[in-house]
Amino acid sequence: LSSIEYFDIQGNINIYSSCLIQTKGFAPLIFVGTETEIYCIVSNTLLPLSFSSLLPGKKNEKVVSLSGTSAKSKHPMKVILSIGTMNAETHQCALYALDVQVFPFSSSKKGRPSNSSPDYSLQVGSLNSLAFPGDQGIRQISSRLRILSNDQTAPLFLACTHTTFQGFFKSPTGCLPIKLKPLFPELSSSILQCDSRIVRFDMFELASWRFVVIGFENGLLHLTKTNMDDFSIRRSQKLLSGPLSTTSLFMQYHAVNKLDVHPLLSSLNKDVSSRCSSPSLQTINLVVGGALGSLILFRDISSDSPFSRSQVLCSHSETVMCVHTCDLDASGYTDLLVGFYDGFVSIFSFSPDEDTYRHVFKVRQPGPVYGIFGSDLYRDGIRHIIIVLMNGVSIMRGSFSDNLSILKSRLLRLVSLRDHE
Repeated sequence: LSSIEYFDIQGNINIYSSCLIQTKGFAPLIFVGTETEIYCIVSNTLLPLSFSSLLPGKKNEKVVSLSGTSAKSKHPMKVILSIGTMNAETHQCALYALDVQVFPFSSSKKGRPSNSSPDYSLQVGSLNSLAFPGDQGIRQISSRLRILSNDQTAPLFLACTHTTFQGFFKSPTGCLPIKLKPLFPELSSSILQCDSRIVRFDMFELASWRFVVIGFENGLLHLTKTNMDDFSIRRSQKLLSGPLSTTSLFMQYHAVNKLDVHPLLSSLNKDVSSRCSSPSLQTINLVVGGALGSLILFRDISSDSPFSRSQVLCSHSETVMCVHTCDLDASGYTDLLVGFYDGFVSIFSFSPDEDTYRHVFKVRQPGPVYGIFGSDLYRDGIRHIIIVLMNGVSIMRGSFSDNLSILKSRLLRLVSLRDHE
C-alpha cells in the first residue's frame, strides 16, 4: 500500500464527522464535515457543499454527525445525506436530510475542454429538517432504504443520543418522525436499560434476522437478535474490562452485491464458497474497539453463545477511533481496517488455513484517524483506503498485480472444486 493523494481541508478547522455512500455503478462519494461546512470527495475532486449557506440565520448550528444512502432515482449519483447538528449556545439538536447530486463533466459539451478540472460538479436539492428532542447531542446516525407499502422505498434514518434512539423517514414532503417500537422494538427504552451512556451502535440484516449491537461507555455490550417475521427478540450482554469506542458487525465471507467493486471476483468467491463445506464462511462477526486501545473480535455472534468465541486482535496504547470492514484484496474474506487516535492505521485479514485473523499491515498518519473506509474511489478496479484525518483526507492504494494473482488463484480453486464434483 502507498499514499497517492491528500485532500487538504483549508483553514484552521477540524473534521468531526465523515461517511461513505456507494452509488449505483459509479464512483463512491466520501462526505466529511467540519463544524460549519461539509465537503464531498468524488474520484480526484474535492467539492464544497456550502452547508452553512443553506441555514440562513443559524450561525450557531454545528455539524456533529453524517450518514447517507443512495437514492432511488434515475440519476446514478443521487444520494440523500443525513446531517446531525447541535446549537452551540442552546445545545438543541436537529436532523437534516439533504438531496445531493453529483454530475461528471462531459468533454463533449461545447466550450469545455476534455482535460477540464474539476471533473465533477455538485448540486444540492431540498433540505428538510426535523427538530430533535432533548439536548443530549446526537452521537451517531445510521441510514438505510426501507420498504414501505406497495413495494415503495424511502430513506430511513436512525439517530441515537447518549440514552435514546429516534427515527424518521425522508418523504417528498419533508422529514417525518416515526415510532420506533413497531419497526425496531429492540431499540425501545424498555429494552435498553443501562446506567451508562451509548457510545456506538451497528445494525446488520440477514434473511429474516436483524442483529443490533450497542456499546456503552462503561464497557457493556448489548446484542439483540430479532426475528423480523414475528419480532421476537433474543438478548445477550457482556461487560468488557474498559470503555468502548466503536463497534462493527460484518460477515466473515464478503457477500456479493450490486454495488461491489469487484463483481467478477465476488462472483467467483461466491461460486467457490457454495462448493465448500466450511460453515465459517457465512458467520456473522462482531469487532469491538476500546477507548483504552483494545481490539476484540467475537466470532459467530448469531449462535446461542454469541460471546463464547473471542480473539484479542491487538492491545494498542491509544483509543480505537474507527473500524471499517470490506474485502480489500478481493480474497473473498472481509478485512478489518482500523484507525487509532495516535495516527496508526492497521489492517487485519482472515487466514482460512489458520481460521483466524492476522495483522498484515501498519502505517502511521500525521494525526488522529477520525474515519476510515475501503472502496474503489477512482473506479480503476483497485480498492483504496480513505483515511479521514483532523484537517484532511489521505488516500492509499494497493497493487493491481496483487488482485490479478488472487483472481488466478480463485479460478484455479474453482476449477479444482468442479473437477471433484
